[in-house]
Amino acid sequence: MNTRYLSCNYDLGAHDKEYFIKFNATNQNWCFVNRKDVTPTNEKNKMGYVKCWLIHQEKNDALIQINDTGDHRLSSFKVSAKDLVSKIRSNTKSLKTRQTPSFYEKKQIYQSKMPGMQKRAGHL
Repeated sequence: MNTRYLSCNYDLGAHDKEYFIKFNATNQNWCFVNRKDVTPTNEKNKMGYVKCWLIHQEKNDALIQINDTGDHRLSSFKVSAKDLVSKIRSNTKSLKTRQTPSFYEKKQIYQSKMPGMQKRAGHL
């Protein structure tokens, strides 16, 4: 199975570690997924991509599976092939993920907040 990413809309789920997602599909078009499986691309409009697995693809349609936390299983969906991508690029971080600053970034932050201490900041 090849990993792909499906365009979707997401919202808060029933639990704090999941999202409710909606997408274009010929059968049921929603499910609950782990937040780690969703990459937000537009947080204001709650749009992003959900990780899925490609089972079979034809010219215009694809059969995929999504890790459905609501049903605790892999759920199958038939979606449009144009809604799938193999790689995603996102300018935003996940809503629950906060990146820790590197050593160099911490040093710059420290020096910018305490200008009189710049010479002594080398120990950071």
